[in-house]
Amino acid sequence: MTLEFVGCILGDASYPNSSAHRLQTLELDNLMQWADTEPPLPKLSHLRALAKYFEQHESTLSVVVNTRVMVGALDPIVGCCSSLTSLRIGTVGEYEEYSENPRDNRLYSCWARFLASVRPTLQYFFFEQGPNRNELAGTRAYCRGRPSSEHRPMDRLFRNWILPVLLEAPWLLMRRMEIRGVGRNTKRFYRDRPPTEEELAEPDTEYDVAYRPHDSLNFEIVRARIAFPSAAKEKLRLLVGNNAELIIKEEASQDYDRLRSDDTGIPPVSK
Repeated sequence: MTLEFVGCILGDASYPNSSAHRLQTLELDNLMQWADTEPPLPKLSHLRALAKYFEQHESTLSVVVNTRVMVGALDPIVGCCSSLTSLRIGTVGEYEEYSENPRDNRLYSCWARFLASVRPTLQYFFFEQGPNRNELAGTRAYCRGRPSSEHRPMDRLFRNWILPVLLEAPWLLMRRMEIRGVGRNTKRFYRDRPPTEEELAEPDTEYDVAYRPHDSLNFEIVRARIAFPSAAKEKLRLLVGNNAELIIKEEASQDYDRLRSDDTGIPPVSK
């Protein structure tokens, strides 16, 4: 679908007679859009017409990588949803360390702005980032990112954008808040000595050590950096209040789709 279509559904404040102020419940489930192309596709009113155009001009069009996740859908209604009581956001997240994608920061920053704007009325908040169901399960056990990476890409995005909003001020009307999929970055390495006392004392870090007597690098070490700090959990508990239910789980409840970079989202024209 298109950003404009979603804007119509949400009651984009720029449209006459916007209904954003009446919106009470909003669920965004890994919202996808047609891919961007170079040169851009024309604005056509019917999907079949767009598919026909793409088929006729495919040789002159190139798909822009990683543009299927919809960015900016909530920006037009930030500050306009004075009746919103329930917000649910689910998204696919990156386990692997690739080059920085500015769209990911724009996506999370958009959610953060909207979340902050509905703090006065929000009673139920659910946020989840889940793995790509098209990945092999075995690749999830250990992040193959840069050795210096403290956290998985999706966890860094959560820490940089969503977590500061959660911890900024009290959630006076909150009844239930659930955060899932903010996990840990686990790395396995080998060396000739066990973890030092300083390493073992690092906050929000766990070590699993195995001794291998017949190997020169005779310590197998698995280090896990936990993305949601324990101090942040304690502070959030205070901010939501004793009467609210707070659930924080490292594992996501489901997998999500990360579509192929060359998938435009436009179905082929039927013959």
